[in-house]
Amino acid sequence: SDEARAGGAELLRLPSHGGKGRALGLAFSHVLSRDYDYLVQMDGDGQHHPDDLPGMLRTIAELKVDVVIGIRLADPAPMPFHRRCLNRLISRLISWLVGFPLCDTQSGFKIFRKALLPSLQLRSIRYETETEFILEAARLGYRMAEHPIRTIYCEDKSLFKMLPAACGMLRLLWRGWRQRSRPAR
Repeated sequence: SDEARAGGAELLRLPSHGGKGRALGLAFSHVLSRDYDYLVQMDGDGQHHPDDLPGMLRTIAELKVDVVIGIRLADPAPMPFHRRCLNRLISRLISWLVGFPLCDTQSGFKIFRKALLPSLQLRSIRYETETEFILEAARLGYRMAEHPIRTIYCEDKSLFKMLPAACGMLRLLWRGWRQRSRPAR
């Protein structure tokens, strides 16, 4: 945080650790009053390379989409095997729910139009926020694309807790399936 502040970044802090979804919610609320057209979401664990951002910006401009998701699976070797398998399974389920293929729905590196934020109804507070974002954006008809990115995995122990994250994800997928299978009114 000290390096980010020294580089000119504005930092927001939650009063206590409240989960990734809460942190994103705070950031999303904060930027709504700012004069931005796009937002970049990048996980803070050093996993993403900032040099990949220009390619993502080109993709959003050239394809005229609302969201570009960085796909880490372009070179899956650095990702731990169990996370790669889980990511692929979840991405297939989400692709089925939204009706179009997505390779890496759990990526924390995205660029998206600020204009979509007011219409999203995100309720999750933990890691499943990535998935809920995609489900909501798809439900509302926002267009998405993917762009390959590099991924950096350090020796540090991840804060990702498999069981609580899986439970949150299952609840979210169940809700998405129920919404998808309801007849139109």
